[in-house]
Amino acid sequence: MDSSKLELEKNSHWHNSPAYSYTLALFTFLIWGTSFTAGKFISPEPFSPIIATFYRTIIGALTIFIILLINGQLGQWLRSFRKFFLPNLIIGMGLYSLAFFLEYWSLGRTESSNQAVLSNTMIFWVVIINTIVYKQKPTRNFLVGLAIAIIGVFLILISDELKFNNETLPGDLGTLMAYFIWGAYSAFTAKINEKTNPLFTTLSVFLTALITLLPISLISGDLSAITKLNITNWVAILYLGIFCGGIAFFTYNIALSNKRISSEYIAIFSLLNPIIGTISGILLLHEILYLREAIGIVLILIAIIVANRNPRYRELPVDELEDSSKLNTS
Repeated sequence: MDSSKLELEKNSHWHNSPAYSYTLALFTFLIWGTSFTAGKFISPEPFSPIIATFYRTIIGALTIFIILLINGQLGQWLRSFRKFFLPNLIIGMGLYSLAFFLEYWSLGRTESSNQAVLSNTMIFWVVIINTIVYKQKPTRNFLVGLAIAIIGVFLILISDELKFNNETLPGDLGTLMAYFIWGAYSAFTAKINEKTNPLFTTLSVFLTALITLLPISLISGDLSAITKLNITNWVAILYLGIFCGGIAFFTYNIALSNKRISSEYIAIFSLLNPIIGTISGILLLHEILYLREAIGIVLILIAIIVANRNPRYRELPVDELEDSSKLNTS
């Protein structure tokens, strides 16, 4: 076997290995976990949440566009965009945009602490969708790990402000719906990413999402607020757009594209968000770490390890391994 074939086989197995996808998922949620802190520098002032999402999506789309331009892949992306136009349109307009809209609509109708807790239901929706639609049942270890993680999340996020009642019910239900949609995004995007380069999917979803975000932004907010940004605001919005938007969605899509791993094993890393949010709040906003939060952090880390013990991995034929590797590296 010549050296080039050996290298291709080596790359194929690495790009389709669980470790590769887990590394990307860990990186993604480390970045997304800091978005809560970064977002406080731009919203609700000078941007409303919807306007912040609009600019974040535009900057993310430009980031991916530049990467494709440098790599000479715009032609390939355009062919992929045409081929998968309908699913990308549904995901961009019906999942990405709607999830953000419901998330921010709900925030004004419930407590932020309620939403922080309910946001962690996303992983449940991924499991349910995979079980019903794709007949992929989670292992017992995964379910045990998930239960431990939920306890850890509550220890981190629970506070005196947490309350569920009739006044917060509309916002609580809206939040649940938003994170059901994010769960659907994870489950359904995973299937598209198995068939095309995740970089193409990322740009396509951003562009189709803007079809919805632009009119909503024009109706609900002042787009000219971007002229009022100071240096700190600019750093925050560029970080949110380039890293939390373009790069993080791209790496998340690559992680989801692994045919050997069911998407719930990737989505469970979303439970790291409370940890990263807590740590970044301590470092950047000088918040205090309480004992219950420290215990919660330890429980979540243990939970992710337990959930990923002896998972069910699909064995792929060599030709599928090579095809998948080409999608992720071309």
